[in-house]
Amino acid sequence: KFYDSVDALFNISKQTCNIVRNVRSSYEDWQVTYIPHGIAEEDFYPIDDRYSLMDKFKKFKSDAMQNKDKDFVIFYNARNIRRKLPGDIVYSYRTFCDSLSKEDADKCLLLMHTQPIDENGTDLPELVSSLCPDYDVQFSHGKLEREQLNWLYNCADVSILISSNEGFGLMGAETLMCGVPLIVNVSGGMQDYCGFKKEDGTHLTHEDYTTEWGSNHDGRYKDHGEWVFPVWPTSRSIQGSPMTPYISDDRPDFQDVAIQMKTAWSERGEKLKKRGMAGREFIINPEHGFTAREMSKRFVHDIDQTFKNFKPRSRIQITNATKWVKPKPSFNGLTLSKEIS
Repeated sequence: KFYDSVDALFNISKQTCNIVRNVRSSYEDWQVTYIPHGIAEEDFYPIDDRYSLMDKFKKFKSDAMQNKDKDFVIFYNARNIRRKLPGDIVYSYRTFCDSLSKEDADKCLLLMHTQPIDENGTDLPELVSSLCPDYDVQFSHGKLEREQLNWLYNCADVSILISSNEGFGLMGAETLMCGVPLIVNVSGGMQDYCGFKKEDGTHLTHEDYTTEWGSNHDGRYKDHGEWVFPVWPTSRSIQGSPMTPYISDDRPDFQDVAIQMKTAWSERGEKLKKRGMAGREFIINPEHGFTAREMSKRFVHDIDQTFKNFKPRSRIQITNATKWVKPKPSFNGLTLSKEIS
């Protein structure tokens, strides 16, 4: 009913754009547009030798790693909630480290910027203690300024986001803006910055999703940008709640995630950095719309189109009207009953 009451809908992902168009067929084309979340280039960027605060950054990085010498850092920046699958990330990390020699595993770090204990998620320190006691996992959970958050991204060799359902996945776009590659579950809005291409070599657009094919989680298109290490869901189910009756829940296998961790590890160094910088070039390209500047331009354009094409409605429209009848006494006080007119 909220959707029915608005004059235009600007959608943050290609999949949402498709859903709205198909569920609400009364919309005209101009009313349903695609505006992805934009990332500010001045807030998130790669740090190099020209960086004016290099000494502070190095001190911050050393503290984040507890003054340990690491040559492969996997970074997670999201809430400790179930749909983000933080426990699966820890399990995948252990499985990945199990595949390495002890010397190589000791050089790895899983850095998690999240609340370590959350009732909507789990007790991550206890999970690490029980499931991953032999490998290094560190937590960062204080609130950071954007500059410090940019430092955290730049500490990483690769970031990870494997949420089972995700409208957009802000962390993924921020990661790529910082020139860091991404291990990602192919689900929801996270697909949009993976750079998937069709047979003719062009990127998927919101026009390619239909009622019959609403997501690339089935792996129809596997040609992707070099900046991502995609993980394909092995379980696709329907979850829901009273407020959200149903949503696609795409879960990857922790072993597949571990394989992609190993792939990224095998390319650590300049090759991995090159992948990440290719991701930044994709993100800042106005064609794809992931910068704050491009998001603002598209928003202004679509607002103008809304005013241009606006068609007034009747001031009042009554649907599903109800009338209340006289309360009837009951053994438990007064109970209100209603009739549907």
